[in-house]
Amino acid sequence: MPKEKQVTPEPEESLAVKYSMEDLKISAQLQLGSTVLPLRSILNIKVGEVIPLDRPLAGPVQVIAGGRTVASGELVLLNGFFAVDIREVSTLEMHLPAETS
Repeated sequence: MPKEKQVTPEPEESLAVKYSMEDLKISAQLQLGSTVLPLRSILNIKVGEVIPLDRPLAGPVQVIAGGRTVASGELVLLNGFFAVDIREVSTLEMHLPAETS
């Protein structure tokens, strides 16, 4: 089996990749809470039923992107739309090259 050759990109190429990746659009979801339901309940859900969650209305909202919690905050109204007032940001480890001066 041939050995894999390690290729180290030039610093300019690494920064170009970093900047192009920073502009990628990824989907973010807001998690208001969760619950566990038996399959029977899920199969029989009807319009008008209410499913209780594990958090109070004023509890924290998780911001999830790429399957990871990236921030949390408080649910607010902004110009008639739901929004999240960010209160805490998770440490993100992006394995992208650091900028050099």
